[in-house]
Amino acid sequence: MVDNDGYREKEFSLLCTAMLTCSLIAWGHYFVFLIFPFTVASLQVAAKPSSLRVLYLGATWLALNFMGILENTFLNSHLLLKVLVSYIPLYGMLGLGVFFGKELRLKTQGIS
Repeated sequence: MVDNDGYREKEFSLLCTAMLTCSLIAWGHYFVFLIFPFTVASLQVAAKPSSLRVLYLGATWLALNFMGILENTFLNSHLLLKVLVSYIPLYGMLGLGVFFGKELRLKTQGIS
């Protein structure tokens, strides 16, 4: 059994992130549910800071807050590129899920 050094919070955060990532419709106001997971991630990074972890969390934060619609002639002429650019908040949620998955895996292996 693993001690509860933030284990349940990480599990709940991963669950919230996965539910939002896998939902078919994710309106912008649904991202309010990510306040708790992002706070838990911020506390984890603050406990063991490194420049890579801080940059990763910052990039995730920027991706989650990118709600704009990009319209220009270059993107309109390349459909695949327009689709890839339109899902930037999804990439942020996937990044947050990867963060919690890695933290939980390290915790269960006892690396902490």
